[in-house]
Amino acid sequence: MKSFHHFLHIIFILLLVFLASSFSPINAISSFIKSPSNPVLTPNSTTWEGARVWQPSVVHDGNEFKMWYASYNGRFQIGLASSSDGLSWTKNSNNPVISRISLDNRDSHDPTILFNGSTYEMWYASSIGGGSTDFAIQRATSNDGIIWTNNPIARVFQPSSGWGAGTATAPFVIKNGSQYKMWYTSNDGRWKIGYATSPDGINWTQYSGNPVLYPTESWEGTDVADPTVIFDGTTYEIFYNNASGIAHAISFDGINWTNKTSLLSPSGGAFDSGGMYASSAIRLTNGTTLLYYGGRDAGNTWRIGLATNGSISFSTPTPTPLPPVVIIPGMMASWNKEAILEGQVNPGTPWKMLPFVTEYTGIMDTLKGLGYTENQNLFLWPYDWRKSVATIQSSLDTFITNTVKPANPSQTINLIGHSLGGLVARAWTQTGTNQSDVKHLITAGTPNQGAAIAYPAWSAGDLPQDNSLLWLGERLVLQLNRRSFATNRETIRSSLPVIQNLLPLAAYLRRQSDNQLIDPATMSFTNTWLSDLNTSASATFPLLDALTGTTFSTINGYVVSDPSWIDTALGNWTDGKPVTAETTTEGDNLVTLFRAKLTGDTGTSVSQNHKNTIAASDSIDAILDILAIAHTDADIVAGSPTSVTPGLLFLVRSPVSLQVTHNGTTHDGPDGIVFIPSPDTGTYDVKLTGTGAGPYTLIAAQFTDSANTWKEYTGTITPGAQKIYSISVTANTLLTEASVATTTTQKFDEINQLILNLTNHNSLTAARRSLALARSAIAIGRHAIAKTNLEQSITQLSIYRKTQNTENTIQASLQISEKIAYLYKYALGAQTSLFPLSETNRFSASTASYDSNLTRILTAATGRGESIGIRARRFQSAQEYRSQAEAARSGGSLAEAKIFFYLSQLLFREAL
Repeated sequence: MKSFHHFLHIIFILLLVFLASSFSPINAISSFIKSPSNPVLTPNSTTWEGARVWQPSVVHDGNEFKMWYASYNGRFQIGLASSSDGLSWTKNSNNPVISRISLDNRDSHDPTILFNGSTYEMWYASSIGGGSTDFAIQRATSNDGIIWTNNPIARVFQPSSGWGAGTATAPFVIKNGSQYKMWYTSNDGRWKIGYATSPDGINWTQYSGNPVLYPTESWEGTDVADPTVIFDGTTYEIFYNNASGIAHAISFDGINWTNKTSLLSPSGGAFDSGGMYASSAIRLTNGTTLLYYGGRDAGNTWRIGLATNGSISFSTPTPTPLPPVVIIPGMMASWNKEAILEGQVNPGTPWKMLPFVTEYTGIMDTLKGLGYTENQNLFLWPYDWRKSVATIQSSLDTFITNTVKPANPSQTINLIGHSLGGLVARAWTQTGTNQSDVKHLITAGTPNQGAAIAYPAWSAGDLPQDNSLLWLGERLVLQLNRRSFATNRETIRSSLPVIQNLLPLAAYLRRQSDNQLIDPATMSFTNTWLSDLNTSASATFPLLDALTGTTFSTINGYVVSDPSWIDTALGNWTDGKPVTAETTTEGDNLVTLFRAKLTGDTGTSVSQNHKNTIAASDSIDAILDILAIAHTDADIVAGSPTSVTPGLLFLVRSPVSLQVTHNGTTHDGPDGIVFIPSPDTGTYDVKLTGTGAGPYTLIAAQFTDSANTWKEYTGTITPGAQKIYSISVTANTLLTEASVATTTTQKFDEINQLILNLTNHNSLTAARRSLALARSAIAIGRHAIAKTNLEQSITQLSIYRKTQNTENTIQASLQISEKIAYLYKYALGAQTSLFPLSETNRFSASTASYDSNLTRILTAATGRGESIGIRARRFQSAQEYRSQAEAARSGGSLAEAKIFFYLSQLLFREAL
């Protein structure tokens, strides 16, 4: 019997080879033959499968066939089987691999799979009532096809209005460039097929002309369903279920379908005699189409069968391997929670791309569409962009040695570096013998001779707001690493040393006094690293192509004046303080055309801004031309520039997880960060869930087109506990202390915990005692007593600062003082009788006097060459609080004015 089945199998294969050679793919589409090995998958009635396996979704991952299928034993769940030949299948021991029963008690069925070489994406239907109602489409992702993460947990598609409202099932998804396309089944009294598109596979837009496929032929009956689609770059082919079995149609846009053909029908007495359903079609490299389908017999057992129109063979010529491409992004495109938020020097988890950074999606999708496979011969390399380029280059060397080369033996590499990434790529290429490993080196929007915009950050920690990832990276690092009264300049230089590697080489500062350029050799700091690198850069010219952006206003340099006494005291602007910027239109808005190229290298220019030197279609076209990759305009998928402003940013430091919800949309932050571009006005609920025990910090930042604000909220938490901050956001209006809805009790608790975090000291004990008295007084309406004690607690913190010489504790105590000041405003603002205008005016005059006298004293000290950095920093903080108090006084907020005058006065005294 075994030899007889083997004989039938040989005859079957020979017949398929004959058919494959006799018909073109479209004409032969009706010439399908059911496999003599049918059924190829049968249910095990004693397991979760019951009497039904069907709804297959089959892919070939380059090594083996994998089939995800639905089974029913009272509830629908999804399993996995694998096969080396497409005929003999082995079920996975972890089955079922998808089940929502314990998650939300819904059934799971009708899977469809996309595999990009490294990640599996699944869309599947969920329903209730044993697969009878409330049909919706879900999405999940997996690295191995076995362990899946619902991403997101909520349904991703279920039309709320129009055709098929409330019902979407049996999805089939393809990805064409950067766009996902889905055909699905819905019901308006009869089952028909609709169409939807998505930029990310999560947010779907249904086609306004739905349904796109419905019965028009008598043999189709009254319903059509269960689509599966093959797209060859020109023609869409759809296989679908109907009254006669399985049918086929073609389309050139995926919407308008023609040439309907009845393809396969049930066979009497066979496993599919009772009906054929839910097919899955894949086309092999030899042109053969494999059509897996569910078949039902007369006894209502469901099995999976196979029909083909050619041989199951992979004996195609081995193609010439594509040279690997490594894309190196710019600043703030990569993220590592442990490194950035927790300060770990050697994080245990890898760096990853930030999901809201979209410049690189276009070139990645374009190359994948042209035959590249991500993480095999196409790599987007995330890295620690805070470090010096020399350090980053060393990490790139490890990545190329351990990952790229083993996957692409004996191949030279195409390196594409955007912005900072171009310097990293060039530095690596110029090291040792690495140049022999490089086929092409492309730098896109790279400051190959520096960028003037780096000067304010390096010279004074000054960060003029800009809608760029460079600015966001600088501002985020400053916020997370600012210490005590350390200046912004000191913080940037310590935490972001890469900025020095971006400084220009040629003269870029012009003295206002005589209109002469300042010789870089006479400046207090220069970019010696880049100067040394460029000395030997000409050796790379045969490999190098600098892609430069132009026609955008770009800073070329600055007109500078002498720094003020306080700048001198703080060590800022040692080479001159900018008065105005000198600009040119020959640049990409960050890097000038001249500095994006190397002297002696012509480069390639595009009329694009900095972000679009890697994202725009013409930039990608230029890159493909340089790499000599054959393509048409239709092959190019543009990326989209990341917009930072306006935006809303949330960060958390352990031990908590982060989730932000607004208007029914949930943003998960598994890596401690959530960024929401162009936020709507409304309430954003920030949920923190304890992953451990201890203190946590939540940072909320809002960016308008011209300003930004950062707020920090702290507390303690235990594992599994949840804390929710409801943050009120107004579009294009910065967050305030009142933006977060917290009670007076919560504010007291937070401040008390922050004081406990400081080193024990008598003045801190006194501060906590005053806080406790203030809390009790507020509880019984004794506001005058509360006022006195809150002021006293701020005084005790000032006394504490005078005893400290550690910047961390000084800064922490000042932040606590500020929180007490906002508590004072919040709790006592309505008690107008406690704040006569005359008292506020006296504080205004007093602090003005302190300001004037200290300016004279500290200016004289600076002139004598005394080191007054610490005093100057306290004086600067006092001035900032005094300015806030004056604004509050002018606006009639007298409680706020009084307490910030009070805090300002204490800091002036500390600076004496």
